[in-house]
Amino acid sequence: MKVTALEEYGLRCMVLLAKNFDKNRHLSLQEIGQEEGLSVAYSGKLLSILREAGLVTAARGRNGGYTLSKHPSRMNLSEVLGALGEPVYTAAHCSRYTGENGTCVHLSDCSIRNIWRGLDRFMRRVFEAVTLEDVASGRYSALDLESIGTGDNNPSDKLPEDKQRNTMQTSTSEYRG
Repeated sequence: MKVTALEEYGLRCMVLLAKNFDKNRHLSLQEIGQEEGLSVAYSGKLLSILREAGLVTAARGRNGGYTLSKHPSRMNLSEVLGALGEPVYTAAHCSRYTGENGTCVHLSDCSIRNIWRGLDRFMRRVFEAVTLEDVASGRYSALDLESIGTGDNNPSDKLPEDKQRNTMQTSTSEYRG
């Protein structure tokens, strides 16, 4: 699986905004680009996509710039990556890989489709459970994320009660990337 540049750099920009959220500070495109090693033009492209998705807001003027549209504890990775990319698997998957026949030759007996579906479910569980606040604070280890994806535990078990409610509220988003 490949993570696209749009997903990687877009997520980095969102984490940067999450780290600055409680400071009540908007970051300019120049500041974001400088912090993340991106050109102002590319930063602008990323923030435009994120703004259109309703994940960030922009303010004009001397103290203008970008900030998250809601608290980082209320925004999960599914929302962010959904704005930046496509899912691993969708119902249209089989119609995109038909070969020369126009329809997939394995439509009725496909064993590969189950692999893509399972991987998509695994990733969806992780991305719905992890918030921008979690990423910004470095809250989860790779092992924690693995147990979330397999459903071996409830990811909010490790969180304070108010954080558990926030995780539940944000888990209805759908990851597209």
